[in-house]
Amino acid sequence: MSSKRPPEGGEEAGSLKQTKLHFGQRPPKRPKSDNHTKEEIHRPKSPSSTTSRSDAGDLTTDKPSPQDASTTTGAKFIRTTGSFTITEITGDIFDAPSNAIIIHACNCYGSWGAGIAAAFKKTYPNAYTNHHKFCQNNSKDSLIKSAQLIPPCEKDASKPKHYVGCLFTSKRFGKARDSPAEILRATGPAMQDLLDQVKKLVEKGGKVSEIRMCRINSGLFGVEWEKTREVLEGLEGDWGAVPREIKVYERPG
Repeated sequence: MSSKRPPEGGEEAGSLKQTKLHFGQRPPKRPKSDNHTKEEIHRPKSPSSTTSRSDAGDLTTDKPSPQDASTTTGAKFIRTTGSFTITEITGDIFDAPSNAIIIHACNCYGSWGAGIAAAFKKTYPNAYTNHHKFCQNNSKDSLIKSAQLIPPCEKDASKPKHYVGCLFTSKRFGKARDSPAEILRATGPAMQDLLDQVKKLVEKGGKVSEIRMCRINSGLFGVEWEKTREVLEGLEGDWGAVPREIKVYERPG
């Protein structure tokens, strides 16, 4: 959906602003000190400096170990605490290679009328038609906490072919949207369901180049991104050969 930030996606590629976290396992708690009162997140200001700032405002000065090297352009640090990595990036979520999965959070009415969903509708009109019919043919109670994985179906041969992942995290939308607590309770099962579908796709020989998502729930759904990220970090499962990095995109500016 969208936000005042602006919401959960991107229009033009911008500079990379990355925070790499893993989900599937909580990082160990560190003892409090005069300088660090919250969990540290590495985000260097420049290649010559290891001082960084997290979304929560924590400053870190830790130097990377050899295993902290990243495969993502511009990333300097990662955590090695789980089977998946979450990489936060400022840029264009739709500027992805073919066979990438592009994920956003949805209501159960099949409405992509505003915010980041409107950008998805403009970028993937055929996927929207598929999604809308899917929602009309299923009850809201059956959709919530689940996901829909739409295969590449756009007709423009000049553009990369993307899968669209729809997480049903709120039954309703607008002022009638579910409460933040309800949305967060739906997010974990929905993401789990989507990853299970991606695993089956890969097992059947499907190719998945990478996984991207916007800052789900933090737009028109009004849920703090940090709380959604905590849910994602707590996910556990066996997803086989599914790509182990999830890139979370925020629009530049």
